[in-house]
Parts: sequence; structure tokens; C-alpha cells
Amino acid sequence: MTLKSKLYSGPGSLGALVLFSWPSNDAVYGYLPDREDARASGPELAKMLVSLHNVLLTNQHLALKDKAKPCKAKISIIAHSMGNYVIQKALAIASRQLNNPQLITLVHQLVMVAADVDNDIFQKHQPAESDGSLMANLCYRITALYTGKDQVLGASAGLKHFGTRRLGRSGLAGRADVYDNVCDIDISDIITGEKDTHSEALDEEEPLALIRDILRGVDRSLLNQ
Repeated sequence: MTLKSKLYSGPGSLGALVLFSWPSNDAVYGYLPDREDARASGPELAKMLVSLHNVLLTNQHLALKDKAKPCKAKISIIAHSMGNYVIQKALAIASRQLNNPQLITLVHQLVMVAADVDNDIFQKHQPAESDGSLMANLCYRITALYTGKDQVLGASAGLKHFGTRRLGRSGLAGRADVYDNVCDIDISDIITGEKDTHSEALDEEEPLALIRDILRGVDRSLLNQ
């Protein structure tokens, strides 16, 4: 597994890697049932996120009592393709169940790779209780990696959504009107386009190095330079 070997192994390991798998049909013709499977998987992932939130909150309280033992744990998420729809639904559900917490950041870095979600999800004009608003509330930073070379998402946009573009293919709908902790990066110049462009960001050295920097919390102004 490339992520395991490149980002979570050896002296430069970023920590422990946990995989959340959901029942994808893994085919373009299975797109609509795939989306329903992704939606149905959201509540199960939300349960885990709520549990993690409670652990972090407990550790935070313990650290206040004993400043010699601060909690340094950080949770980050890398989501790919329709998996981004799973995390969209999971974070929205978790935020509602936690009453939209303001005192703790649950997800340090959310990296949305080839995200098969609407590209206007994080626009500020969306309702306050929209998925994008709830996601932004639970995350310290959300970074979407996109490329117009992604033919899989091109097909996805054509299947439905009535003109709404895919975040992983077009980037944010309006960068000047999104939540402050949301940004996007065009990775077209750092993937070769010789393989499956829908997954190349998770297979090649340059995009993986970018993902490493994002997970390390490098300032967005310094990313992809």
C-alpha cells in the first residue's frame, strides 16, 4: 500500500494509519448505487469520529490537570474519490451529534483527493447547517487536490448533478467565498497523466510529498511551490 510505505513507515512516519473501508461498487456504471452505499456508510464512520472526539476531549481535560502530560494527538484524514462523500456525510452527522462543538478541533487536516462531491459544497452562501459548514467546523484545515485531467470525475459529472461540477476535477466553485480554513490545489503539473489520473495523487512521488506537507501542517502559501 503506497500510503503506508511512503507516509506511515520508517523514520519519517507521520504516525499510525487506520483504514476505513466501505462497500464501493468500483465501477462507473455502478455510480448511483455507489453513492447510496457511500451515504449509508456515513453514520458508521460518524460513530467512530464521535468516539474519537470524546477521547480527545477527555485527554484535553486531563492535560489541564497535569500540564506535564499534554495531549499531542492529531487526527488527519485522507479521502479519495467517492470516499469524500462518505466523510462529508460522516462529519456532518458527527457535528450534529456533538452539537457543533467549538472548543476542540476533531480533524487536524482533511485532504480531499479526487473528491467526487459538489464543488460548491464549501461556499459561504450555503445554509448554516449544510454539510460543508459542519465539515469546516470540525476541521482545522480542508485541502482539496484537483485536476482537470480526471476523466473518471468527468464521467461522474455527466451522470447527474445537473451542471454541478466535481470538486476533484474543477476545484472550488468560488475561492473568494469559501470558509477560511478551506483551500484547493491544482495538481495537474505534478502528476504524469500516464496512469490512472483519478488515483495518481496517491501513487506518485510529487503529489505524495505534497500530501505529506499538508498533513504536517505546512502553511498553504508554501504548498506546491
